[in-house]
Amino acid sequence: MTYTHPWLCGQTPPDSLTTAGNTGAGEPQTVPGPAGQPGRHIHGCGVSGAPEHVLSRALEARQGFRLGLSIAAGLLLVTASLLSCLPGGCITIAAIALAVTLAALPNPAGRRGGGPPLGDMLPVLEAMQDAVAVLAPDKTVLWANDMQVAMAVTGEAVIGRRCCDVFCGDPSCCEVCTAALALQTLTPQRRTVRIPGPDAQLGWYEVSSSPLRTASGELLGVLRVSREVTELQRAQMALRESERDYRQLVENANSIILRMDTEGRITFFNAFAERFFGYSAEEIIGRSAVGTIVPETETSGRDLARLLADLCRNPEQYATNENENCTRDGRRVWVAWSNSAVINEAGEPVGALSVGNDITAHRQAEAALSDRHSELQQVFAAIPDAIISTDRDRHITQVNDAFTGLYGYQAEEVIGRHTAFLNIARKPQSPGRTSSPGEACTEVHHRKDGSTFVGETAETPVFDAAGQSIGHLTLVRDVTEQKRAQQALRMMQFAVEHASVAVYWTSASGRFVYVNKAACRLLGYQNAQLLRMSVADIDPDFPANRWPEHWAELKRDGALGFRTRHRRRDQSEFPVEITANYVEFEGDEYVFAFAWDLTEQERVEQALRESEDRYRALSSAAAEGILIHDKATIIDCNEAICRMFGYEHDELLGFDVFSLGAPESRSVLRENAAGATAGPYEAVGLRKDGTRFPVEIAGRDMPFRGRTRRVVTVRDISERKRAEDAARESETRYRILAENARDVIWMCDFQLNFTYVSPSVETLRGYTSEEARGHALEQTLTPPSAALARQVFTEELGEWLA
Repeated sequence: MTYTHPWLCGQTPPDSLTTAGNTGAGEPQTVPGPAGQPGRHIHGCGVSGAPEHVLSRALEARQGFRLGLSIAAGLLLVTASLLSCLPGGCITIAAIALAVTLAALPNPAGRRGGGPPLGDMLPVLEAMQDAVAVLAPDKTVLWANDMQVAMAVTGEAVIGRRCCDVFCGDPSCCEVCTAALALQTLTPQRRTVRIPGPDAQLGWYEVSSSPLRTASGELLGVLRVSREVTELQRAQMALRESERDYRQLVENANSIILRMDTEGRITFFNAFAERFFGYSAEEIIGRSAVGTIVPETETSGRDLARLLADLCRNPEQYATNENENCTRDGRRVWVAWSNSAVINEAGEPVGALSVGNDITAHRQAEAALSDRHSELQQVFAAIPDAIISTDRDRHITQVNDAFTGLYGYQAEEVIGRHTAFLNIARKPQSPGRTSSPGEACTEVHHRKDGSTFVGETAETPVFDAAGQSIGHLTLVRDVTEQKRAQQALRMMQFAVEHASVAVYWTSASGRFVYVNKAACRLLGYQNAQLLRMSVADIDPDFPANRWPEHWAELKRDGALGFRTRHRRRDQSEFPVEITANYVEFEGDEYVFAFAWDLTEQERVEQALRESEDRYRALSSAAAEGILIHDKATIIDCNEAICRMFGYEHDELLGFDVFSLGAPESRSVLRENAAGATAGPYEAVGLRKDGTRFPVEIAGRDMPFRGRTRRVVTVRDISERKRAEDAARESETRYRILAENARDVIWMCDFQLNFTYVSPSVETLRGYTSEEARGHALEQTLTPPSAALARQVFTEELGEWLA
């Protein structure tokens, strides 16, 4: 049903109606509602003065209907202009104003007042989906369509009542009512307001009001159109809230968020990016990313300027990427970026949105890990021992170069194979015994060519970060030569331990740290007893207060040889000859000393001295010349030499022995002396008077007055027979004396066959050194002695002979 004021039905039609002005807009405002009702949001402000009664004004304007189609055409142009400039909901108001204007014009027949001025347009207005009402200047309702009546806040009739009573239920709303503003400003007004609906529930409504005037500009009223936009308003509020939350999220995110246009200029920069790069948003917005936060060239040489230009134009090709960036203070940092295209309304890319996370520490850790891996690979390759890496099932996963050198296999030949073919599969442990990581074991290993070697193997389990076993690392060292050296060392130790000469190992303090069995036998002490003693306890000639002086002398000279006395456990003393050597070993200082018991030698020397005295008495009467020299200086000679060369005895003492030879023989004399040639050999002698004579010379080194000297016999070969006999007899006596001064030295293998015999064996056993080699020890002994020797050697060398 339509509610219409009488003048709108034709009783007092005006000459013409029109709308004017531009659409106004403002922000929603809230005004208080009537008592007991919530407040309402409304746009607008102010109301003009009190309007006149619309009916009386309509009667006065009746004569204005005589305007022609020219005025109507003009109004059509005005209305068209309104349609082109009014946004959204104001189009409805413009359309209604046009309809009202056309309805107020005369009909084609020129009928005046023949029918109601809105009569033809009322069906159109009724059919509209918006609520429409016409208000008088005093804001009373002249007409309203069904939609507007349905939206009224009161169930009473709406025609003739004030709009505030009908549409919002609150007279205070008039100050910001769009109808009041349109009447005051004579321009269309539009507001989005929150007012009660028919169910008294507040809702959002878009309300537009346009003034209605005659062609002469006289105000007739207001056309008011409204529609409910509650859902739209809610959607917009939710959008604004979402935008606010999104902005807060972006600003508070712990990630770099920035946006760039297609030229690489920064158009957005969040707070985290400001803190990270050191630029404020005001400083960076509008500037190119290259040269500010992106270096033109990465440290690796990559062209970042080209990469960024391509990214801004084709961000879909760089969904993720990592590159080096730079901060304001020049630091180089690494950022992992996630990029997406920014699309405009036309679907065209206008830039890129990039979200970045600082991965500098991760990159540095990766670089450090890479460096560490490289170092370990170099160490792995440089270790001289063979390294075999296996999985949990002992299948080979990696080997180093030393493995190839030791086994002869290339890496590709063994990768994936079980270690059993190398004979390094882990052996089961004996009951009650477990192996420790890194424990070494010695096994025989097989090379590719079929040969074998003794390998010392140490295996260590490998665990992952969770502590789970993932394999084993095995080191193999070829100890074949080491084992041989150890065996030779054990043999040498055995030889030293069982040598006939006493061996002492002395520390810097003079205490014994090692003595062999010969030393124990010689002194009558047990080994443990001697190791608690010092040199001063066994040598009365070296008391403790003299040891520092002796040590300094040894350290200075490196080696010393001298004679002294040793005291046995029973306090008896005996002469010894000492050879001492100073040695530094593993940071400590020691003296290795060898002591020979000279008791027998002194007895022999005493006999030799006695023999020498007898010999001197004989040599004085002998025709053969004999002289003794020390490094070519004559220290003694017999009368025969004096007679032979024409010198007095005292003249020859201290004389150069080579001066007794003719110049052409002196080189031969020196060669034979230097080579300790026993002779005999021929030379030419030179007498004091310058005469020359042929001589036969023989020489020999022998102990004389506590030192080794050279004894030379000179014979005039004119009496060759007699001289040769005398020389042979003399040489035989001296050889016997010299050979008896030393013990026999010999070595044998495990079968007790001689491998070396000193020359003195010829005197004792009748064998030469060459003849003795290859003979067995048992062949040189009587059967009882041979059995005893076999028993002793079996006991001492049992571990090797077994």
